[in-house]
Amino acid sequence: MTVGTVSVALIVLALILSAHMASNWARSKGFDLRPVRVPLHVAARHAYETLEKLDMLKLVVLETASPEAKLSTFKYLFMVDSETELFGIKPPSTKPRPIPKTELLHDLHPVDGENSQLNHVIPADSPAYIDVTVRRKDLVRVIDSFLAEIQSHARNNP
Repeated sequence: MTVGTVSVALIVLALILSAHMASNWARSKGFDLRPVRVPLHVAARHAYETLEKLDMLKLVVLETASPEAKLSTFKYLFMVDSETELFGIKPPSTKPRPIPKTELLHDLHPVDGENSQLNHVIPADSPAYIDVTVRRKDLVRVIDSFLAEIQSHARNNP
């Protein structure tokens, strides 16, 4: 091993350690280091699992629906929520942009499964947006609104 190789290895190790120490410091000061946006299918799954944990899925999806249909239902919930802003990459671009609400409500549908893609309704199944994301604050707000609805439903239907 040469002196140059050892020097490079030490520099890389120092950078890794300083990044780790910086993230620990940021966490200790209350900074949220999670991504600001999450993939649409991850947000949908998280919302699904929250209601699943509370045994309240029957209020949103049919028990007999396929796993893909259940996940798509939750993707649609984010698409139609008036306050949720979705972002996506419109091919051939590589930059995520806000998706206009008019498109979300009339022209697009989520692709089934573990992906975050929205396709055009017409022409059928042509990709409109890929790598669709939801702001983390919208994910939390939508789940909180689910929980508030469930509590209200429980109070009104003892």
